[in-house]
Amino acid sequence: MRTALLSVSFGLTTLATPLVYSAFPHLIIPLDSFAPDKAYNTQPTFHVSLGNWTAANWDVPSNAAAYCKIGFTINTDPSRGAPWTLWGVDDNEPFLINIAQLKGEVNKDTTWNNQPESLINVATLAVYKSGYTNFTWSMPVICQKGEVATFLLQPAEPDRQWDSGLEWYELDYPHGITYDMF
Repeated sequence: MRTALLSVSFGLTTLATPLVYSAFPHLIIPLDSFAPDKAYNTQPTFHVSLGNWTAANWDVPSNAAAYCKIGFTINTDPSRGAPWTLWGVDDNEPFLINIAQLKGEVNKDTTWNNQPESLINVATLAVYKSGYTNFTWSMPVICQKGEVATFLLQPAEPDRQWDSGLEWYELDYPHGITYDMF
């Protein structure tokens, strides 16, 4: 009962708390299990599939935010020019992505073999061919005010969705992943 009340209480707090700031990733690093020692430097796209994951850093400003969480949007408005591709799933089937907070930052020399250790999974994201997205579960993340926050995106169901994937060009307006501060 106590857990249910806390969940409802936190949910109401989430709805009532205004967004203070949305941070976009400043360093996007592909991690390739097929070339585990190759560093790709920073890229403008996220790619998440069986052997290709993406890690990214966010510069988190110091502000009045009380809590933080990961956000995600696919902009399907063709006039905005927000490229994205989802493959290997049926129309009504989501591609699922686990998002984990990493222990340490990534840099231009980060590879599959030397990536930082995962600290904790913070969300599972569902993306559909229509562009609809939702978190099947998520939790607040530590507000790393004045620091760098780093997260890893990887397939949530690699055995079931081994030939599926998602790629998007990260933009500085709602299209892609954000570090939201409330």
